[in-house]
Amino acid sequence: MVQAISKDGIPVQATAPPVFRSTELLAKLISAGSAACVAEAITLPMDCAKIKLQVEGGTLLSTLRTIAATDGTKGFFRGLVPGLHRQLGFCTIRLGLYDTTKDFYMKHTSLNEGLPLRFAAGISTAVAAVCIAQPTEVVKIRMQAAKAGTVRYTGTLSAYYKIAVTEGTKGLWSGLGPNITRLSICNIGEVVTYDTVKTAIIRKGGWRTRFRVTSPVLCVQVSSLPPSLHRWTW
Repeated sequence: MVQAISKDGIPVQATAPPVFRSTELLAKLISAGSAACVAEAITLPMDCAKIKLQVEGGTLLSTLRTIAATDGTKGFFRGLVPGLHRQLGFCTIRLGLYDTTKDFYMKHTSLNEGLPLRFAAGISTAVAAVCIAQPTEVVKIRMQAAKAGTVRYTGTLSAYYKIAVTEGTKGLWSGLGPNITRLSICNIGEVVTYDTVKTAIIRKGGWRTRFRVTSPVLCVQVSSLPPSLHRWTW
């Protein structure tokens, strides 16, 4: 409710325009997914090097030299398309739906604002993200893990199709359990910690000046966070 002045000069209570939560949710989903895609495109070369090191061994410098010598610049961006698919699936869900999931638990369960609520929301969105978008993870890893100079799949859609035909649903969702565990821990370490620290600082007053954080760089890795977690007023 907000105060307004009638034609007679008498203060009256007026109803504020409603906030359309569907529009707010859409904004969170789009911002989370798009920001994660930007981060994916920037960090993909190092991700490719990491996968090569894990599969073939060696040192970081030797791996970078091998990729550059055998595949050129293209080799550093192998798996870019499924990587973007992965970010759109994983981060849009696990980050974009975090606030909505918290609201749902507060409304339909006995959980109130606090760590149990944040843990529940963080783990729930992580599990949902993996269950829905795991095929993008599988395709991305397999394309990046291909030996230097070889082409295992002709393209991203070819990879999805070939895995589905030769290995079925089990192949597309391989590694589901470990990835659920890993992403749940990531969500707790990133989003839940970020949310908890932010809330604690705001409640204690923080600095006496107004300060706005517009980037989730304080998280363990560069990723997108829900818009409501970005706009701090201390």
